[in-house]
Amino acid sequence: MAALDNAAAMDAPPQHQEDAFAAFRNAKHDPARREHLIILTAIEEMIRERKHLPSPSFSHSLPSANEYFAAIMTALEANDQSHTPELVCLLDAIMGHVDKSILRGKCKSISAVLTLLLKINLEHEMTAFVRDLVACLGKLLLAQEVSSAAWSSPGLLKTFFGLLSCFREKRPKVRKAAMQATVELLRLHAEKKVWVLGKQVTEFSGNVLEACTASDCVPTLHLLGFLQEALPFMPEEGTKKLAERLLALQGLDNSLVLQASLHALRALVKAQEPKNNSSSSMQQLEREKSGLSSAFLLQLSMAVLGLQPKKQDVGVCRAFCELIATCMECQAKRGAAAEARQQLLPRTIQALVARCETEAGDVHEAACLAMRLCLASVADNASLSNPQDRKFVAEALAAVGKLLDYRYQRAWNVCLPFFGSLFIHYRQEAGGLLSPLLKKMAFLRDAVATSSPELVKPFESCVASAIEGMGIERVLDVLPLMDITSAASKDTTPAAGTAARRAVWLLPLLASHGKREPGRLTYFHGTLLQLARQSHEVVVAETASAKQLQLHRQRVLQIWGLLPAFCSYPLDIQEGFGPLAPALANALQDARYPELLFTVCQGLQVLLQSVQDAAAGPKREADLMVLSATSKKFLPTLFNILDGCDLEDSVSGAKVKALSDTISAYALVAPPTFVGKLFKKLVQKMLVATQDEDGMEEDGAGKKKKPSAYSSPSNHKAVILCELALALVPSLDAAGIALLYRIIRPLIRLDRDVALQKRAYRVLGALCEHHGDRFLGQADTREELVPVLTDSLLTCHVSARQMRLRVLGAVVKTLDGNDPAQWDMLAGLVGEVLLCLKDANGKAREAAYQVLTAMAQVKEEEENMEEFSQVVLAALAAETPHMRSAAVLALAHLVFEFGPQRPAFRATIPELLSTVLMLGVDPVKEVVKAVVSFVRICVAACPLEGLEPLLPSVLETLFASNSKMRFRAKIKIILKKLCRKFGYGKILALAPVTDRRLITHIQKQALRGDRISSNAAAAGMGGGMSGKRLGNNLVAYEDEEEDDDDKQFEYLLGEGEDEDEKDEESEEEDEEGGQGVGKTMAPFSRRKLRPGEAAELKERRKAESQGLMVRDSGIIDLLDSSMIQNLKLRGGKGGREGGREEGGRARKRFRDEEEGSADNYEGESGEGDDDDEVLEFNEQGRLVVHDAVIEETNSGKLPATPKGMNYTDMMAEDAVESDEQEELRKGQKGFGGTHKRQRGADGKPKKEKHRNVSRKEAQQQQQQRNQRPGTAYQSKKAGGDVKREGQLEPYAYIPLNAKTLLSKKTKGEAAASFGAVVGNNKQRKEEQEKRGGRKNRKSGRR
Repeated sequence: MAALDNAAAMDAPPQHQEDAFAAFRNAKHDPARREHLIILTAIEEMIRERKHLPSPSFSHSLPSANEYFAAIMTALEANDQSHTPELVCLLDAIMGHVDKSILRGKCKSISAVLTLLLKINLEHEMTAFVRDLVACLGKLLLAQEVSSAAWSSPGLLKTFFGLLSCFREKRPKVRKAAMQATVELLRLHAEKKVWVLGKQVTEFSGNVLEACTASDCVPTLHLLGFLQEALPFMPEEGTKKLAERLLALQGLDNSLVLQASLHALRALVKAQEPKNNSSSSMQQLEREKSGLSSAFLLQLSMAVLGLQPKKQDVGVCRAFCELIATCMECQAKRGAAAEARQQLLPRTIQALVARCETEAGDVHEAACLAMRLCLASVADNASLSNPQDRKFVAEALAAVGKLLDYRYQRAWNVCLPFFGSLFIHYRQEAGGLLSPLLKKMAFLRDAVATSSPELVKPFESCVASAIEGMGIERVLDVLPLMDITSAASKDTTPAAGTAARRAVWLLPLLASHGKREPGRLTYFHGTLLQLARQSHEVVVAETASAKQLQLHRQRVLQIWGLLPAFCSYPLDIQEGFGPLAPALANALQDARYPELLFTVCQGLQVLLQSVQDAAAGPKREADLMVLSATSKKFLPTLFNILDGCDLEDSVSGAKVKALSDTISAYALVAPPTFVGKLFKKLVQKMLVATQDEDGMEEDGAGKKKKPSAYSSPSNHKAVILCELALALVPSLDAAGIALLYRIIRPLIRLDRDVALQKRAYRVLGALCEHHGDRFLGQADTREELVPVLTDSLLTCHVSARQMRLRVLGAVVKTLDGNDPAQWDMLAGLVGEVLLCLKDANGKAREAAYQVLTAMAQVKEEEENMEEFSQVVLAALAAETPHMRSAAVLALAHLVFEFGPQRPAFRATIPELLSTVLMLGVDPVKEVVKAVVSFVRICVAACPLEGLEPLLPSVLETLFASNSKMRFRAKIKIILKKLCRKFGYGKILALAPVTDRRLITHIQKQALRGDRISSNAAAAGMGGGMSGKRLGNNLVAYEDEEEDDDDKQFEYLLGEGEDEDEKDEESEEEDEEGGQGVGKTMAPFSRRKLRPGEAAELKERRKAESQGLMVRDSGIIDLLDSSMIQNLKLRGGKGGREGGREEGGRARKRFRDEEEGSADNYEGESGEGDDDDEVLEFNEQGRLVVHDAVIEETNSGKLPATPKGMNYTDMMAEDAVESDEQEELRKGQKGFGGTHKRQRGADGKPKKEKHRNVSRKEAQQQQQQRNQRPGTAYQSKKAGGDVKREGQLEPYAYIPLNAKTLLSKKTKGEAAASFGAVVGNNKQRKEEQEKRGGRKNRKSGRR
């Protein structure tokens, strides 16, 4: 016994051994795997009995793979063959884990058993069984030794021939298993350079290909699919023979065979490509030895080019194009690009161009892609240096140009992007090779402008690619802007000649796409500006018509528009900018072309930036010297132009921006002494313009009056001078910074001049941005600036608040939190920043939050974060609700930003939350709104152990009347998060009694979402869903939305939109979304279904769709909820036919009752409760039928209805309700939304009308509701109103419904209702013209 135990212990696998039958064990619920699992259990029991192991010890360790294999083979050799398919399936699963020594030693006996089983069952209709047998044979052969001696034995070859015989099997699964096993064998033998099996497969494949005919080609098709994977692993001699046989198949008239043979050849050529593209001689020799020779590839390519696929065979043409491109790429990578370029390239391009004559777009794409690959691989720019190679490339590109012939017009949409890639590929060399192509494209662009306008954009895109690749100068050499005949006759009219018409669309393309290639300023000045002068002379002389003059003026502007493109990468600044500078200065001041100012400013900025970004070197220094020398002329000119701008003009405002940016860029390269002189003159003018301290004008009585922003010239002058100072700020030195600050400091206090104050703050912000260290680094300046900003708070205009906050942020970043004086300075700024959090301007709010974040980061130590939070916390005791709400928002921002990052601050969140919750009872709406937002953030950021003691206070605050009535959507999201963290039971127990229905409703929604998701996944409906809402169910996507929303602080606070409207709309969507739950598809399931569970759910869903709930025992459950769709209601058709009408309403009603009255908490009216056919269910979900109904139904009568009560009311009276629900309903008193029957004067309930009206009546009612006020008095013949006999005088009554007027959903309809009464004259005139009436000046409506 001990010896057996030791042997068992030695044979026992380690505990971490992979279970080969894990898939079978996990699929125990799958009926198809149940039999396999039973047999597997029996095998394990047999192994345990042989080893004499008790069950407990065996349960902790599985048998080894060798033990499983031995037991299964023993069972297969037994006489009982009833479970052979299951045993073979288990054998297939375990053979990959068996030791190779066992499979090699017992190969003969194992192959005998498997071959015998395969021979016996090959003709039977047991596909899975035969497939498993073939797979087992393949794994057995893979385990054998890879050597010529081992595979020369007749036994192994016989087994392998049996595998090859399955290639002719008609069953695809069996054939595929045999082919996969053979491919794996060939791959393994090819790695070891053993070609025994390769020769056998080559001979077998050759026989099949030789026997192929047009009528009997099915075996060949199967074999060709196999050869696509196997050809790379066959010997070279056999591969060449098979390639010849494959080419011989092209003579057959069978497109499928032709296509498959070409794919097989492509797979063969693709396998010969080396991984790297080095071209050393040694590596080239290695390539020749390792695969097919370059000579053979060249011969193969020539043979393929000799094929002539039919144009109608789309698949064959595509395969032909792919094979040609692969052959060219392979030769280029093997170092034979020169041979391929000289012998194959022109012929290849011609063959591919011929394929574009077909109408199939797939062939066009394949041909263009093949041509692109061929040219990129064997005809790169380096090959153009050789004249002989350049000749062949030019010949190939000439063949490409034939694609622009009209017979290839169907392929132009595909060919034009290919042409564009050619210009990008050859770039500057394209000028000599692709010039004819570019000319033809420009000609065709003008030709198709009227016949095929849809092709205009593709042609222009291709020309744009040519501009990007060649550059503006080379493109204009090919496509001149003026014809030779026009130049000789001095006719510069744009409408005359082809070049003039082409220039209209070519010049904008040159301006937008000519910035990537370098250009010459001398060409722009000497050639292009000369053309502009000719058109300008025509404009000045006015010798043409008004239309022609406009065209000439447009041409001048378009030519000047090329200046930024030439300034992007200028090649000749030293030679070309000096002569060009006077022309630029004149263009800046030309009053006839005010648009040129923006163009010249942009060009100068681009030029200055390109020089500064250039690599350091002598050329860069020389260019900077040239620009610095011209700054003495340009800067005064720019100053004078900016000084003459009128700020009240919108166009002048854009000019000011362009001039300021240009001055700022030019001042950086100008001599510092010259900039200093300009700045001193500027300061003197600013002092003169701002010396009037009062800035007030006196009227005739000697009293001062307040002027407008631009009422006095001095104010206008001061604003312009501030703009000039702002442009010079980046180039100022320390003395200039101090001087400018002393001048700007009193201007920020001017409250009577808004424009001047805004510019002063902008200048101050620019000083902080560009010279923060020198300007704010000094303690004296900072200590002086902070009081100035504090004192000017009351005089700061709303429009300047954003820039003021940026200045405060720059000051805060320079403060030292460890210095008590600076910390007190920071604390004094907190109040202003908090108030700005409630600013009406979104940019000001954003700047305030940035300043608040900077304040919190003043002290780098994490523990000092609490000190700043206490400063903010003190604002909660403010007198005004505005400040209290701002403080709450500031705390919420701090928690949001620093809660996850700083653990010490995160630990203080519960304390902050308990303090803020005391403001939840504040009667002011904005304070409550801020508190709810703060709670929402804290629920996500606060630790669970700190949040749990505060749950009663949190729920009390959320369910307060002033909270839940206004912010219901936010509260619902917070409750969902709390339920996910602490569970529904705990939240339900802590919630007030009157509000527990909402928690129950949330739980039911989550459960229903899981159930619907599981059903959808079981029915295969989960894929491809992208919706967010499923009826009234907010399921899996809602949680994802909440998680995403928590990452957006502004979204949580509802900044920039009315949160009340949002909450109201969300409730309306919840009310309306409950319809059609069964009609919409469910989103993805939240959990992954177990194996077998999806099949069970699918069967259950199928049974439910048929209206029958079948239990596991096969008995139909008539009391199941799904049986409701089969009930025949009064007046309905019943069964599946009636399920579309009454059955659908009944199912909806049943869902509403099952979910309880939680929707009434949301304000739902419950319209479905008034239907005639009401089904009542007890607590177990069973249908309740009353005795009175049964008796009257048996007597053939309808149930009697008491006087004053319909059948619906009678059933509602008979419904049994729990005491808790009755108390909840009584305590709601109008808040819940349950309907109460109206009672008459006698105290009896009034009889209600049937609410299920017909569709036509519903449409009429909707039209009456949508009818505009006052339409009853509208005249059909005139625009006014008509006083009708027997009616009141014309009037219009518009109900002011807050829900309609304030909701985003219906505010459009509300505005339209006002339009009929108070519409403007333009709208009335349009309506009268539509009606065909005349305008009535007087309206009798009042």
